[in-house]
Amino acid sequence: MAPKVNILLEHGVPKSNIFMHILHWSNSLIRDRNDFKEVVDEVKEMGINPLRSQFVLAISIKTAADHCGKAKSICIRGGVGLSKSFWKLSGSIPRL
Repeated sequence: MAPKVNILLEHGVPKSNIFMHILHWSNSLIRDRNDFKEVVDEVKEMGINPLRSQFVLAISIKTAADHCGKAKSICIRGGVGLSKSFWKLSGSIPRL
């Protein structure tokens, strides 16, 4: 988990947001993913500010969507209430 926390720190994510990420969405940090840095870079390229809590939320959604597949990711994302542009990170917009 420490290398992934270091990646988040390198991208300027505040320690409080990293703690929130560990507390609520630790699976995205625990999973054996070699592409975690690429996921973080992709979320940053979307224009989400690393200083905002939405940044770690986007990382957790992206890793969950990649892990579960797009069909299950709609259930994961449903009802969160974020903008349509935010959902582009997984390549589909949920149908609510």
